[in-house]
Amino acid sequence: MIYSIKYNVRSIFSPILSLVIFLLCGMPIYAASKDAKIKYGNVYIKGHVDKAFMQRNDSVAISYGKSIVFIALEDNVESRGAFRVKADGSFQVEVPIIEPNVSILGVMGNKISGNATVVILNVGDTVHLEATMKNDKLELDCKGASLQFPIEEYATAMEYYGLHTKDFKSDLKNEIEYRDFCLQKLNVIRTDAKKLSLSPEALNFLEAQFNMYVLAKLSEISNPIDPDYYSFLSKLYLNNPYNRSTQYFFTDMFRSLVGNPTLALPLIENQSVDKWVNVAKSNLKKYAGTDKGDFYEVLAAFAYYHYLHNYIPFADVQIDQIRSYWGGKGSHSLGEFLLEQNERVKEELLKNKVVNICKLPDVSKEKVMDAIVEKYKGKVIVVDFWGTWCGPCLMAIKEIHSLKEELSGKDVAFVYITDNRSSKTDWKRHIKVMSGDHYYVEDDSVFNSIDQQVTINCFPTYLIYDRTGKRSFKSDGFKGIEVMREEIKKCL
Repeated sequence: MIYSIKYNVRSIFSPILSLVIFLLCGMPIYAASKDAKIKYGNVYIKGHVDKAFMQRNDSVAISYGKSIVFIALEDNVESRGAFRVKADGSFQVEVPIIEPNVSILGVMGNKISGNATVVILNVGDTVHLEATMKNDKLELDCKGASLQFPIEEYATAMEYYGLHTKDFKSDLKNEIEYRDFCLQKLNVIRTDAKKLSLSPEALNFLEAQFNMYVLAKLSEISNPIDPDYYSFLSKLYLNNPYNRSTQYFFTDMFRSLVGNPTLALPLIENQSVDKWVNVAKSNLKKYAGTDKGDFYEVLAAFAYYHYLHNYIPFADVQIDQIRSYWGGKGSHSLGEFLLEQNERVKEELLKNKVVNICKLPDVSKEKVMDAIVEKYKGKVIVVDFWGTWCGPCLMAIKEIHSLKEELSGKDVAFVYITDNRSSKTDWKRHIKVMSGDHYYVEDDSVFNSIDQQVTINCFPTYLIYDRTGKRSFKSDGFKGIEVMREEIKKCL
């Protein structure tokens, strides 16, 4: 279903977490550390869309930002979420967040434009959203959010952000010169941003976007020659709570900090969280300029997330350490969040037991694709050309999972092919939860030969072959689960 919305603004951040439920019963009670302060829990969104808007659309939905950051399965989760409005115009949903949470909350119709606002949510907030048609426009009355600012301010902030991220491109090879260049640009951007007509909330959010963007850029140099390179950490307001509503905060920068040889931050493994945090504070204080604040709590959480990111469930001793520091279910802490994500990883690994890494056939490059198809002759073959860097590929893989379960036991082979634009490390991580046969084409000339044979215009590209090995279907991009189901059934 296609929806339209009044403001076509690109969601740079990823604010609301995907809904997961983990029941943890009969466990000991743990007292959370006094240093654990960041809250995780539910917010409630409810309200009504008036009859006039409902009658002018075949379908109406409430959209809200959905987080793809700091989620164990973030690569298989849509970056935006939506839930349908009931026929009478009412809606109600419960969503888990890490606070503070910045999200676009909007009403969308499939025929006429909707509207949106930006809300800043804390755990326990109940948001009431009333959408009313006035003078042929949809107006929103939003109450109950901890803070909010108009969508126009968000659009202004993101336009400024998009314009000035280009300022950080440079041919400088010297790492210290590049660091200083980025920090100088950041100072100019901060000064000019204050001249924009933005509320303090919108300005803080924009500040966080740049903080984390520069942090991600500078963290690309993971092993600098001069350890003083990391003094840039002190310039980036690491304890700005709005940092947690940016796409970069829990991803790129933390992957470069945990286990970093220069910063001497060890993997957390089985040691206590308090001990690990003390080491982190001791080693980072001279670079970050402080050993206080939420930054260190989030860093500790990411030290555990490092395992989930690689689809490695926690050991029992790690679960105990998490409960000891943060508390378990009902603690409204990052500990509760981590334990929920751990359960998700375990569930996904159980669902995807049959993962086969296959060698390319030992034939000339011109015959590789034919040889792959020949291997599965007698079955219906679904070939997916994809990449770990390809967002649409990953979302489609998630959707197709239910179809794979539906076809389990039938003669259908799911074959995944990728090339060296996906690193082998990322490829091996992703396929842990992608049941099927996997081929990694390292040689460009081999992949180019396959491309010439089947014409790969984009990622993802899907090919379906019947039992005789004859190609019956080709799709540039994902056409939806129903199309895939029908095309496969034609061949069965």
